[in-house]
Amino acid sequence: MYLSRLTFHTLPGKTREVEERLMSLLAWVRQAGGLVMRAHYGSLGAPDLIFEQEVEDPGTLETQIKKVIANHEFQNWAKQVSGLLEQSLSVSFTRLPALAHDAARTASRRTRQAPHMT
Repeated sequence: MYLSRLTFHTLPGKTREVEERLMSLLAWVRQAGGLVMRAHYGSLGAPDLIFEQEVEDPGTLETQIKKVIANHEFQNWAKQVSGLLEQSLSVSFTRLPALAHDAARTASRRTRQAPHMT
């Protein structure tokens, strides 16, 4: 199991706007077959928003990314969101150990039940 993570350091006062725009990204990733986990941080120095996606293997993630990037609406979305960020978007990709995978699935189930980003 792998975890793809995008971190967003927003401009002051723009976190909520980026958070709302992430709902579009969430829909596109789900349409591409992705399982999305989300988190919100507000600590000084930490990213304001984190968008996480769990995938079985790197090939699956690559296929999903290609589907999302091919979407014309995503290209416009990316331009708009980049203007709201204090730093460039950071992307990481990590292999999860078995225990972390179980915890991630539990967190994912809870997140899917939440009506908005937390």
